[in-house]
Amino acid sequence: MLTVTVLVEIAAVGLSWDLESRYDTLVYAVYSVTTVAAGALVASRRPENPIGWLDAPPPGYRGEVIATGNPQIAPRSWYYDRTRRELVYVVGQSRYLLPDADGKARVHFRVKLVRPDGALNRDSMVLGLQFAPVESYRWF
Repeated sequence: MLTVTVLVEIAAVGLSWDLESRYDTLVYAVYSVTTVAAGALVASRRPENPIGWLDAPPPGYRGEVIATGNPQIAPRSWYYDRTRRELVYVVGQSRYLLPDADGKARVHFRVKLVRPDGALNRDSMVLGLQFAPVESYRWF
């Protein structure tokens, strides 16, 4: 993807040279290549774990776990379940939470790529990310 971006930007610079300020033309090209390179770097650091995409993990993140059915994680903490490929929040105040399918006070999430309608190809453009619960839950 980075190679394609560089080639397209070289062509764009050639086509727009002297149609607008040369400075603007070069800044747009550098910005586009830098954005794609940063995305590629982030995705390569931890392609399966969305926490690895961040500069620093959020407070309460306890790391990756290969789920054993009942990992011992402190309340009010997050962990990444490598087996299920899910981010899991261990609830601190579970009084008003309906438990998950395993009967535990946890909420499971996945990060899904948002693509254009009808796009089935893994190489298609990504419009954004969606942080979505794996199973519906009710809290309060």
